[in-house]
Amino acid sequence: MNKKALFYFILFFSIYCLFCLINILDQFTIECFIWICLKIIITFWILRKLFIKSFYSFSLEKIFYIFIFMFFLVAPVSQYFNNIVLWDANKNHHTIESYLYADVLLMLFLICFSYGMIKARSKRKLKRPLNKSHNLTNSLSLFIILTVLHTLVFSWFYINIGFPEMLFRKTNLIEIGSASQSFGLVTSKYLKSFSVAIIFILIGNLKNKDFLKKSIVYLNLIIFFLMYFPTSAARFQIIGVFLGLFLFVNKDSLSKHVISNSLIIGLFIVLPILSVFRHVTDFGVINISIINKSLSRGYSNGDFDTYQMFVNCISCVHNTGVTYGHQLLAVFLFFVPRSIWPDKPFGSGHEVANLNSLNFNNLSMPIIGEGYINFGVTGVIIFGFIFGYFCFKYDRYFWSNSNRNTIFIHFYYVFIGYFFFMNRGDLLSSVAFSVALFLAFATVHMISKVFFLNRHN
Repeated sequence: MNKKALFYFILFFSIYCLFCLINILDQFTIECFIWICLKIIITFWILRKLFIKSFYSFSLEKIFYIFIFMFFLVAPVSQYFNNIVLWDANKNHHTIESYLYADVLLMLFLICFSYGMIKARSKRKLKRPLNKSHNLTNSLSLFIILTVLHTLVFSWFYINIGFPEMLFRKTNLIEIGSASQSFGLVTSKYLKSFSVAIIFILIGNLKNKDFLKKSIVYLNLIIFFLMYFPTSAARFQIIGVFLGLFLFVNKDSLSKHVISNSLIIGLFIVLPILSVFRHVTDFGVINISIINKSLSRGYSNGDFDTYQMFVNCISCVHNTGVTYGHQLLAVFLFFVPRSIWPDKPFGSGHEVANLNSLNFNNLSMPIIGEGYINFGVTGVIIFGFIFGYFCFKYDRYFWSNSNRNTIFIHFYYVFIGYFFFMNRGDLLSSVAFSVALFLAFATVHMISKVFFLNRHN
């Protein structure tokens, strides 16, 4: 057993147990004790998978386990023991009994997720001859063509939005008319994703020290930074793109646990601890109680509403019944505008918020909640299995072909970050963003492929 992996497992597991102990001391009941014990058992399983059973430095499986750890195991503990119920939800729906039921469903989901991975692993791998990657290293013309395309995309956004309006999320909007709002949104996300795909192809084919090509890459990086300025889009989109680019450039130099540690420490410790300094005026008053309160405040905002939205989903299904796949129709047909389909379902987070009369409706809905709202417990089983199967297949494909410049390899790097958003949900918006990104990668790769074939014919 790897000593570092064991060390990180013991470290984070011990911190979590201490975190639970501090929270339960003031409100100890038998029901709370059972709930905390269940949380600790799930945490043991999750962290064991994340560190001891891990094979890769980064993967979809790791992102999934990190998400579950932070949003289903850490945040709910501090929220419950500090009487935090987000979005003015009915507190009668957020009892210890409902939380116990939610965690039983979570365990079922995790079991099915693991079984899906086992079935994917047991499938015999077909041996197919690998196609050679398009080696465009010596093609200066391709670099120029992609730069022209990149400039045209940037110009389109500049003309339709303006500068510096395109640097800020609130003003970074494309107005194409209300009748085609969905189409306009998808189109803008698709075109914006061209910038990411172009950067990946250029860097992926920069194999030498050619000064001119490096200069072209730097020029494209400036355009890319303007397109994906940190304040210009949703946080998940910015994080996904820049994390993907970081992984792409540094894949071979990353240690096995650096990504896991960075994400867990950033979400679990550093971010909430920073709020300590908002509530004290003297270092001498900092103690365990103050730190615990700061940790709790860190999880009291809407960013960590995932678990409570799942509980809201459970109460919603209890009152109105499952949708029998109605919510999935909007996911598969996200590109159809409401002008054509007036009764098109909204995202599951939006639906649950409205049915529960919450004070906000642009809310999350985790994958387990998507399964539950569509098909109840059966949906939890099906979604868990499919999710696990997909993660294993795509992870294995990537790490078996990671040195190739293909659509699915390049897309994987950015999808790592988008996948975190997909876990949080809802599925409608996350699938729409992911499909737009993939189509952009496919389009730019096709342009490169056509150029490659024409160049050699």
